[in-house]
Amino acid sequence: MYFKKLLKLAAVTSMLGAICLLAASCSKDMAGEKVIELQFVNWESTPEGMKFINRLIGEFENENPGVIIKNVVMPGRSYSDALLTRFAGNTAPDIFEINTEYISPFLEKGLLLNLSPYLADSTQLKEENFFQGGLVNFRYDGRRMRQGDIYGFPKDLTSAAVIYNKTLFDKQKLPYPHKRWTDRDYLDAAQKLTVRDASGRILQIGIERPLNSLDMVLNKEGRIWSDDYKKCLLDSKEGISAFQYVYDLQEVYRVALKNTDLRQGVAEGFGFKAGKAGMSLVYRYEMPDMVNGIGDRFEWGVASLPLVNGRRLQVFRGPSGWCISGKTMHPKEAFKFMEFLAGKRGQTETARLGWNIPADEKIAAGTIFLDNLNRPDTRQINGIFTAGLNDMYWGLVNPYMPRRLDAIIAAECDPGICKQRNGGKIDKQVRNMAGIVNKLIAGNSKL
Repeated sequence: MYFKKLLKLAAVTSMLGAICLLAASCSKDMAGEKVIELQFVNWESTPEGMKFINRLIGEFENENPGVIIKNVVMPGRSYSDALLTRFAGNTAPDIFEINTEYISPFLEKGLLLNLSPYLADSTQLKEENFFQGGLVNFRYDGRRMRQGDIYGFPKDLTSAAVIYNKTLFDKQKLPYPHKRWTDRDYLDAAQKLTVRDASGRILQIGIERPLNSLDMVLNKEGRIWSDDYKKCLLDSKEGISAFQYVYDLQEVYRVALKNTDLRQGVAEGFGFKAGKAGMSLVYRYEMPDMVNGIGDRFEWGVASLPLVNGRRLQVFRGPSGWCISGKTMHPKEAFKFMEFLAGKRGQTETARLGWNIPADEKIAAGTIFLDNLNRPDTRQINGIFTAGLNDMYWGLVNPYMPRRLDAIIAAECDPGICKQRNGGKIDKQVRNMAGIVNKLIAGNSKL
């Protein structure tokens, strides 16, 4: 589809790639014994991420002396394009990390190994052990995504919640957010927590990062896509109402930091970690940074997202996970490494790492994950994020989209941009955004 031109250009290099020293998998004779080398590509470039990967590789190699894992780190925003180029140039890795928001061209071009036949005989990997939503975007039946066989496994999952400053809530004598709080309660608290001087300068803000517009669309009973994914429906009455809500938080009620504020570093002085914001949207992967960054400077807690029309839906982003190249020369050994990464060993290390929710349900409910935040309320916090997976909309990934929807929304429907371009007429800006998306879909659905 939308990577057709990229693949044609990259194919020119295929003859050179076939003899390139970077060829992904190979067999070597070491001390008279044949050793298989698998190339493993991922983006884990942080110290924690590298330690996580290296520990798994070391343990696997110790238990499988006939296999060597060559770890290749490829950080960067063009990761998926770089992978596709390597496939076209015959230098594809044997196994690799991927975000399923970019998986559709890999599935459509037949670049991934179908794992379902291997799962039938596996004692380490069972589909039923995973949160089923986490597997959705790894399914493909040869024509349609989200159904059919399995072509990959998730590494971890994330969900959103609201983090709130108990110290500021206590100062204003406000009740803490609870399971039945609503979007009106959220706005009311934000207004009471916002303090400005006579000139309008922020002294304290109600919200650092507001609720997500796409989540609001779902909760206002709107839709993102048509059933066949060939039309964006965000310009509906419900969709416009959702974007209006977020716009009003920032530009009408002025109780939330703007994206321009965040880009200019205002959050460093008036954000949540600075102790000057009452609330903020937060994702599970951000919790270690919150724990370490705040310390004991003030009291804080985590609550579920507020109810909107009695609903608490949120859009699932990702997941990232592992896939095996359909071109690997060693599928049996690659799948064995997949069992290690996505099975109990890898999922246990994911729980210990502490960034996100393990994709294995039992491990997510176990003590290693539940107790991995250095706080007395760690189980309550992790329970809130895990419960958020029950309220997920898993259908954000659109196979006809060459760009991330979130990026287009940020460029076209940011409240600040809307105010500048259309004097705050959010309906016009949302319709314009939906038009851009539908042109992209129309162009790619015909390829």
